[in-house]
Amino acid sequence: MAGAILDMLDLLTFGPIGLWLGMAIGGLAGWWLAPTLGFRAERRWLCALLAGVYCTLPVTSFIPAATLLTIVAPLFRRDDDDTPDEEPGGQVIEVDFRVHKDGDKAHDEDRDGPPR
Repeated sequence: MAGAILDMLDLLTFGPIGLWLGMAIGGLAGWWLAPTLGFRAERRWLCALLAGVYCTLPVTSFIPAATLLTIVAPLFRRDDDDTPDEEPGGQVIEVDFRVHKDGDKAHDEDRDGPPR
């Protein structure tokens, strides 16, 4: 939705209007839309700058590039939560070995149950 809003503003700033007001209108819209696009608070200025330049450029008025970018961008985003819980070489199997000093054999405990 943010890309569509920016594209509508870009269309409204077509021609000489965009050269005079495109940076201001696009910058304000970019500042307002930055959180919805995933920008942190300290990076809102970057979104405002890019949106201002986008609305100022005359060639972008009839190309819905912002809409297309906001549709395609999530496909390339890598979330850290989606990573598997496995090690790079495969699954991890944890094994616990016990050594008995009193001469008991470890396999005798398996017959009697778990160690105490």
